[in-house]
Amino acid sequence: MGNFFKSIFKVISGLFKSKVKPVPVEIPAPIEPVIVSVPTTPSVPEVPEDLEVPDNPANDNIDPHKPDDGGDYTTYPADEEKLYYPKAIRSDLKLRTRGDYKYKYPQGAVVHFTAGRGRNKKEGGVKNAATHLEMGKRSIASEASNQAYAYFIIDRSGNVHQNFPLNRWGYHAGESSWKGLSGSVSDELVGIEIQSDGKLQGYFQDSENGTKYDCPEGKLAAWYTRTKSGDLLFDKVTESRYSENNANIQKGWYHIYTPEQEEALLELLIWMKRNNPDVFNLNYVLGHDEVAPTRKNDPGAALSMTMPEFRKKIDDEYKKRYPLK
Repeated sequence: MGNFFKSIFKVISGLFKSKVKPVPVEIPAPIEPVIVSVPTTPSVPEVPEDLEVPDNPANDNIDPHKPDDGGDYTTYPADEEKLYYPKAIRSDLKLRTRGDYKYKYPQGAVVHFTAGRGRNKKEGGVKNAATHLEMGKRSIASEASNQAYAYFIIDRSGNVHQNFPLNRWGYHAGESSWKGLSGSVSDELVGIEIQSDGKLQGYFQDSENGTKYDCPEGKLAAWYTRTKSGDLLFDKVTESRYSENNANIQKGWYHIYTPEQEEALLELLIWMKRNNPDVFNLNYVLGHDEVAPTRKNDPGAALSMTMPEFRKKIDDEYKKRYPLK
């Protein structure tokens, strides 16, 4: 037994005395990451990026109901539909609205002309370009004081005036109708009044006895021109346009919209469509003479094309700027 235990002890001692060499393990070098450049397609902005916001502390306004101080852009939260045209001139005067649009936004627009006064030398009028902006503001002030109507105004220089939010409707079209719309269109379509003296005539009247006088050669008169207001005559070549009956246009002479007014009208309508494309329908951009043909003749030939032609022009331009994906 003694020899047996001695043998076991010898074996165990040998195990402890032996040296076991570690097996080397190779660690692979780190792999360099491969960066793949993937081109990205920029998303279409909700509002055109060319609408620059001037660096002006007054433009820190993000409340669409708060007026700014006339003409500067107003900024809004990115996800909020705008209730004021960013290029509109505004003041703290408010036009009277009657209620909310059914879809909280107009479905289209009605094009008017003002056919108003204010062309005499004392007030400056449309013959004096320096007063165009003031005439637009005066029109707003007049409507704000009588609290009867609400609409955009585009003055002779193409300035757009707006003193009501686009979720609220106001009277502007009177008794009117159009296929696809219910009843009078004022509570479905927004009004756009463009400063023009409207339909012209070849005579004017004596302010005292009503006697009619022919206009001088090459001149036309507004409905309010009188014998003592010779400056209220319009040149046939430079200020007027004649048309036979054509689509919405009723035969006669009209005081033309300026190129600046027509451009401003186009841009306003494209913006209203872009701002809320699911509600605003370019097919519902109508003339007052279309929705009330037995009573009204605006825009007639004040606009350089018929209303069907104008609708096509807006639609073509809109699709060119914002093609369907």
